[in-house]
Amino acid sequence: MHNPPPSPSIDDLSNRWLVHPAARRLVPLAIRRGVSANTVSIAGLACGFLAALAYSRWWDGAWAVAGFLLMIGWHICDGMDGMIARATKSASEAGRLLDGLCDYTTFILVYMVLAATLPWDEPIETYWAAMAAGAVHAIQSALYEGARERHFRRLRGEQAQPWQASRFGGALERLYVGVNQWAGAPTRVVDEVLAAPGLNAALRDRYVQAAVPWLRFMTLLSANGRTLAIFLACLAGSPAYFWWWEVAVLTPITAIGLIGLRRTDSRLVQKFAPQASAAG
Repeated sequence: MHNPPPSPSIDDLSNRWLVHPAARRLVPLAIRRGVSANTVSIAGLACGFLAALAYSRWWDGAWAVAGFLLMIGWHICDGMDGMIARATKSASEAGRLLDGLCDYTTFILVYMVLAATLPWDEPIETYWAAMAAGAVHAIQSALYEGARERHFRRLRGEQAQPWQASRFGGALERLYVGVNQWAGAPTRVVDEVLAAPGLNAALRDRYVQAAVPWLRFMTLLSANGRTLAIFLACLAGSPAYFWWWEVAVLTPITAIGLIGLRRTDSRLVQKFAPQASAAG
């Protein structure tokens, strides 16, 4: 039986060295005390709310540091809730939606607070950049998370499952999943090739590993990357630096990363499809 080699991590450095280790250390304590995954999600949202309050005085370095640390606390909670749900087998549809809402609410609160602190004499382009940053953030996140989900699914040897709307979702959920599915549509033929019975497993592993450099390149799109960028923009003298970073830098990074992944898919189809057909 083929045992695939461990896949290189595609998480950013802050997750690998800070957020996930801290979450793993806190999970046993939370479970012993009966703290549920949903409670941790709400605690994370509280950290996000307090971070937004701290960033209302972003020009003061001490308050900016407080906002940054509180957002790190939110990231730790965001990692913990999933770990607790898996460890206690308490994962639920409502819990997944609550986790997603807490994530987006934190950024929405911080974005709104930072925009509200802009001086009235700021150029109009700054306000347009703030609004554009909020819009492209949602699209970039859906595309990035979709790419990560496909990677992990392929590592498990699974094909995509049809999406079913949750009873708790709304327009935001439909938009997020719609963008995710639109981006994933061209990769369905790749899923079929990878799932072909008898396909050389070593070749399948080689393909999955080829996607790793592109997914690592795209880690700047992670929530952790944005948290750091917001903090650095405030230290540099204006949250507007972050909005321009979001629009002018992260958007090309999204496009380049997706193009790289598509080319990897294309090479897979050209090289492995004949084997898949023969195996089938």
